[in-house]
Amino acid sequence: MHWSLSSSTTLLLTTAAIIASANEEADVSSSSSSTSSYLAVESPVWLANIKTPYDNARSLALSEEDIMVRPLDQVKNLHLSNYPSPLKAPPVDDPEVQAVIEQIDWSKVPKAPIRKATVDGELKIEETKENDPYCWWSSSLCSNPKVDYIPEDISYCPQAGDWGLNYDDGPYRVWSEDEDEKQWEEPRLYNFLVEHGKVKSTLFYIGSNVVTFPEAAQRAFSDGHTICSHTWSHPYMTTLTNEQVVSELYWTQKAMKEVVGVTPKCWRPPYGDIDDRVRAIAWLMGMRTILWDRDSNDWGLAAQSISADTVNNYFQDWIDQRVANKDNDHGHIPLQHESSNHTIMLTEKWLPELQKHFNVVSIHQCLGDTSPYWEDGPWNNMNTNDNPASSVDRHISENAPSGENQPSTEQNSGDNNANIEFNDPGNGNSLPNSRIAMGTNNKTLSKDHKKMPGTVSSNASSLLPSSHPNLLLLDSTLLLSTFFAFVLFA
Repeated sequence: MHWSLSSSTTLLLTTAAIIASANEEADVSSSSSSTSSYLAVESPVWLANIKTPYDNARSLALSEEDIMVRPLDQVKNLHLSNYPSPLKAPPVDDPEVQAVIEQIDWSKVPKAPIRKATVDGELKIEETKENDPYCWWSSSLCSNPKVDYIPEDISYCPQAGDWGLNYDDGPYRVWSEDEDEKQWEEPRLYNFLVEHGKVKSTLFYIGSNVVTFPEAAQRAFSDGHTICSHTWSHPYMTTLTNEQVVSELYWTQKAMKEVVGVTPKCWRPPYGDIDDRVRAIAWLMGMRTILWDRDSNDWGLAAQSISADTVNNYFQDWIDQRVANKDNDHGHIPLQHESSNHTIMLTEKWLPELQKHFNVVSIHQCLGDTSPYWEDGPWNNMNTNDNPASSVDRHISENAPSGENQPSTEQNSGDNNANIEFNDPGNGNSLPNSRIAMGTNNKTLSKDHKKMPGTVSSNASSLLPSSHPNLLLLDSTLLLSTFFAFVLFA
């Protein structure tokens, strides 16, 4: 039989092919768009023009072969005079801080109350776990936000047997000239980590300490440790106004950018004090919250508020549980510090023992996160875990919506956004991400930013309404059926 296709038949065939192709693209788009429901964030635009000590931060990072025990190097090309007073609340009326405040979409910041402190400076706890509408960790240990566009706090390593080594409050400097005390300051801890397998850690730096001890910050970064934010002056963050929260985070971001050349995507609130208001501000400034699930209480050693025996018993118990095969649910993120000779001695005592029973790596290694900064990498050799089973972040599954595969002690019922008010400190017209930096001209924009939880892939198309993902499939099937009927019976 001789077949001859009319022009109308050819048109039908061409249209069917186009729709089928669009259907395939829409399937990919639907998959990409559904990877995360979190609010997309980009590289902080306010750091785009900060002068860094090197043209490329990678030039500061050493290869594993070149990392060795050594004294600190002198810093070069740094001008750090234009910063607030160290370890004091930074001002909010500075033009740089005001510029950041204008960039934030305040409609996405829950209107949680500003918490109160007692007369002696401690946090005044009022809410309970049963009455905690804003996921206030200090009150209820809540780490899974009550709003669905902010990711859950990271508090443990997904793979059992991993130990996410990290230290708060650095870089540690002794201001006394007493040589017995001076010997404990950096690079003592960093040299010790080199001596024990060049083990990596995640370091939560206080911005004030970065500015006053930049050579130690550069040394840690060059050794492959991951740098994260720990605020400028170490306050209870929920006791601050929105503007004060921005100021604490901004000056620390700027210090790290100017001293080390990178913009971290991670931070830890001092004392773990965080609620959804503070979480949202940090997320909108480009940082995800990291907490812990093993508290060593080592910070109390210097003040003698806890005994060395008690702290030592914590570590021995953790090791004993692992040895007895009673610690197989997930790995751990401890809370430790580089803030005194006592905390350094604690690491020197227990790190070798931990390495016998745990896979001791940085937090980012145990998460399989090779993109801890907004700047272009590659950072792989700084954050690669030798254990491939640790490469999946169970806190956020890229194939599951918020809440799935996320072990949590809290259960959110109903609409996460119900009855939650939002802050706007004067500008009610800001649109989500309307002023967030995009494009290759922004030096702080990472090529890997699309991998960050909460960022929708740029390949995502709007071909399909989310409520009707199969419309194109139905249309193309109907058209193809019509075409074949036309060919056979025409």
